[in-house]
Amino acid sequence: MSLLANSSIKHYVVDDEGQVQLAEGAPDGAMSAIKFIKRKTRVHYNSKGEVTSKDYDVELQLWDKPGSLKLMGRHVNLFPDRVEHTGPKGGPIEISEVRSVIVDPKAEGDGA
Repeated sequence: MSLLANSSIKHYVVDDEGQVQLAEGAPDGAMSAIKFIKRKTRVHYNSKGEVTSKDYDVELQLWDKPGSLKLMGRHVNLFPDRVEHTGPKGGPIEISEVRSVIVDPKAEGDGA
């Protein structure tokens, strides 16, 4: 998961053939941070039908960082689905007094 959290587009280079490679200094396993690669090849021909050149359009998308970090945090109970409150030593919370106060808004003068 730390690969996803620390992934950077700077970890990748596209070679002359349109292939995605790891850049120098990229962490081991950085290829696993890639969600997808789309590669389109455009071939150019001369009037005789011979290939004169090729162009490559490469789209690279990394996995979603916030989503990955949230899943990792949930895995280690950092973001629980519910929170329970307990008293001392995990027992019930003691309630010593419950009071109800009813305020009559008409009794409270607004000074007018």
